[in-house]
Order: sequence, then structure tokens, then C-alpha cells
Amino acid sequence: MTLADFSKAALIACLLPGTLLFGADESAPPFRRLTIGIHVNYFPLPLIKTSYLVQVSNNPVAQYNYYGASDSPKWGPGAMLEYRLLKHVSLAGEIHFHHEDYTVTDNIHSGYNTSTTGGDNRPLTTTVQTSQINVYEVPLLAHYYGLWSKGWKRRIFVSGGGELLHVGKIRTGNDFIYPSGSTDYNETPAIPNKVNNLGVVAGLGMRFIDEFHIRVAPEVRYIRWQAPSILGTGYRSAPNQLEAELSLSF
Repeated sequence: MTLADFSKAALIACLLPGTLLFGADESAPPFRRLTIGIHVNYFPLPLIKTSYLVQVSNNPVAQYNYYGASDSPKWGPGAMLEYRLLKHVSLAGEIHFHHEDYTVTDNIHSGYNTSTTGGDNRPLTTTVQTSQINVYEVPLLAHYYGLWSKGWKRRIFVSGGGELLHVGKIRTGNDFIYPSGSTDYNETPAIPNKVNNLGVVAGLGMRFIDEFHIRVAPEVRYIRWQAPSILGTGYRSAPNQLEAELSLSF
């Protein structure tokens, strides 16, 4: 089963109890200290920002054209554990997993252009680096419930805390095409800018509980990272991360 298949299955599992939850009375279930569950994260914005850059060198004489591109998966699965300290306050620990993918192409023109026809006759070397990165995120959050005591607003909660990001295994393919037409390939992994990174989290969500004590909580979160975990010419991790989360817990 692929990551995308697992994420879709977890999302469907979270949505199945929905017909019961919207009609449930949240005051009915008894107070419960500990809940565990699963969740699915959706990333509406790119996790890696890419760009087109041109750099010129005089020693040796060369022009480097960098083209960055990223097509990271939009979904990621996870698990959670929440402990209720007070009626309106709880602490939660989670772990998320997702991939961050990028490709950067470097066209290297060596020497001087001596063409008189408007073309470019400089020798061209092309390198293409394609990387897939395993990323683990561990948020430690406080949830506050009870901003309102009546109506649908009583389901709203706010979240805040910190998050640790760990860069796991990096799979990289490096392709080379030389001016002579010969090619080469290796799988030397790219090196992350920060293996472990810290971020600040703020979130807003709603919680629904049915008579079977199943809890479904959609939430939107914003994470501000301390520094780019992935950084290179033409690509870097986005400093601001937005994600939508749907959790199912018991």
C-alpha cells in the first residue's frame, strides 16, 4: 500500500462517523481523560518553494542556470494521543509522516559564446538532481475547549505549542549529461540544511462527539519554522506551513 492509498483510507475512516456526529450532544458523553486516534493531514500550499536562478562565474568562466521544481504529495497520515488535564484544557502529542520531493536542473554553459549567428555555442553540461525526503513531524500542543458554552460554537477549540521536524531518509538520483554526449548517474543522497528543526504552531478547530464516544475533529494549523530544513540553489523548504487536519479518536 502506498502513502497516498493509506492517507485516503484514513481519511475515509475519519469521515464515516460524520452522519452521527453532527446530531450528537457533546454534553452527553462522560468526561474522559485519555484518548488515542489517527489523523490525516492535507497541505494546501507547497512544502518546498522553487525558483529559477542564474549565476555567473569568472574563474572558471561559466554560466549556471538552475531550474527548481517540486511535486510533493498533498497528504500524510499520523497518530495522536490526548490527555485531558481539566474540563477545558488538554495536552496532545502527535506524530505525522509525509514526503517532500523536489527536482533541480542545472544547465552549465562553459567558456565564452563565440557564435556569430545569434545562437549559443558554449559547451553545455546538464545535471539533474531528483530527491524524495521522508519527513517526520512531532507536535506537542495544548488545546483549549469552551470558548463558548452554547450552540454550535461550543465545539470550537484553539491549539498552540511547538513542533519538531525530523528529516529522515533521503533518496536522490543524480543524472549528468556532458558536452560530448556521454552520461553518468549516481545516487549520492542530498544533504539537508537542518536534520532537526523547530516550529511554533497555532490552530483552530471543531470537535464532534457521538454517543459511542467517537471524536472527529477537523482543524486548520499554521506552523512557522525556525529555518529551512531543505535548502539549495533553486529550492528551499517553505518557512510558513499551512495544513488542514482531520482526526478520529476514541
